[in-house]
Amino acid sequence: MAKKPGGTMKPTGLRRQAEELLRTTKRDVTAMPVKNVQQLLHELQIHQIELETQNDELRRTQVELETARDRYVALYDFSPAGHLTLNLHGKIVEANLRAGTMLGINRKKLIGQTFATFIASDDQDIFHRHCQDVLKTGTRQACEVHLREGTGAFCCVYFQSLALHDETGHITHWRTALLDVSDRKLAEEVVSAHRAQLDAIISSAMDAIITVDEGERVVVFNRAAESMFLCQATEVMGQPFERFIPERFRQAHHDHINLFAQRQSTSRSMGRPGELFGLRVNGEEFPVDASISHVLVGGKKLLTVILRDITERKISEDRLNEKQRELECLATKLIEAQEEERRKISRELHDDFNQRLAALSVDLECLQRDSIASPLPVAQRLATIRGMVDCLSKDMHDLAYKLHPSLLEHVGLESAARDHVAQFAKRTGLPVTFIAREVPKVLSQEVATNLFRVMQESLQNVSKHAQATDVTVRLSASPKGIGLSVRDNGKGFNCEGRNDYVKGLGLVSMQERARGLGGFLRIHSLPRAGTKVCAWIPHFREGA
Repeated sequence: MAKKPGGTMKPTGLRRQAEELLRTTKRDVTAMPVKNVQQLLHELQIHQIELETQNDELRRTQVELETARDRYVALYDFSPAGHLTLNLHGKIVEANLRAGTMLGINRKKLIGQTFATFIASDDQDIFHRHCQDVLKTGTRQACEVHLREGTGAFCCVYFQSLALHDETGHITHWRTALLDVSDRKLAEEVVSAHRAQLDAIISSAMDAIITVDEGERVVVFNRAAESMFLCQATEVMGQPFERFIPERFRQAHHDHINLFAQRQSTSRSMGRPGELFGLRVNGEEFPVDASISHVLVGGKKLLTVILRDITERKISEDRLNEKQRELECLATKLIEAQEEERRKISRELHDDFNQRLAALSVDLECLQRDSIASPLPVAQRLATIRGMVDCLSKDMHDLAYKLHPSLLEHVGLESAARDHVAQFAKRTGLPVTFIAREVPKVLSQEVATNLFRVMQESLQNVSKHAQATDVTVRLSASPKGIGLSVRDNGKGFNCEGRNDYVKGLGLVSMQERARGLGGFLRIHSLPRAGTKVCAWIPHFREGA
């Protein structure tokens, strides 16, 4: 801004004005008495001194005004904001240095240019409406647009404009202040992106996330919390957090919160697993795991609690503990069963086979003594001994078959199963139907043995528990695997019950045989509706 020339008048001009006024006055000084003239001269001298004093004051004021004006010019030119004065046609008539820097053009070259040419094309409508609002209302207006700099780059600018009026009240110009807010906008975008990312994480989290203020009133309630407590976030905002805690635990919760607030740690778990419970809006209580953290935001402390519903985990743990107890019980039964089986074999070997062998020994000894005296009775006695040996051999074979069905190794699963079914029907008198379909001739010994044992155990259970009058054994294969089913029309039972059939060692043994080969075992039964045992093993092993 250029200095305007001073407005003071030179002394010679003032003298001419004074002489002119003196000639036009009607007062004749020469006719006045000497005393009056002296008095008038005295007054003129006083006025002269007053004028000189006033003139000194005016000069000091002028210097102060010029200093203030220079200060204003410096502030105007070096302001961090750009300042422009525009006429009614939007042309720049005055600009400070910062405006030139922001637009990338020398300040002198800005004068006379249409300011709208510096506005980004996408923001032209916004700027046009801003100009109209300033000129129509005459009040302060603000907006944000993007400016195109001289280098071709764009910056985001905050505008604040005000109309200038003349003495008649008409708008003649308008001034605008420009502030580069590009960094602020970038920071806002970063903050917005981080907030969106945080909101996405909170919304998609599988655990309930609840944030409360210092008064323990809810300020954040994510979707998992909505699902957990069966209510909408809009319903609980500003509500006390204790509504989600069973009443008997609320005092302990407040004590824990107060203790946590006094400590230096910023996060920690809440209680031991299984000790904490939540309260749904329908009144249902459920066990939770929880952790808590706090953070200062704007000088205010916010507490965030992360909750996980462990109902299913508790059920699984209870089931696991029950299974563990069952396994411990079954392990004991297994040992007892092994010992009983050993005792049984020992009794059979001692009480049956050993006695019969002893009898054979006695007969042979007698035969040795009497062989010379009577040849005919010897032949008869040898025939008797041979019969005893044949019977002993058959019984030994049956015992060995019970311990391991050697027929599996020689004729395969289908033939061995068919033979066992026939022997079972003969021994028990139960009519048993055996159906085989597409059973492979070659199966791995592991698969064949385990399926055979499942069939043996199933038929044994039928004879012991079912009270059936008809049994069907079905053995069938497909490209995916081989299956076995044993079905009876007996009394059946409740599968969810805890009878001897369900929790016995035989069932566990069958299940483990199928599971160990990647298959499964299912039992379908209802009281008075019979029982069906199904086992299936996939073809994923070589030779299976």
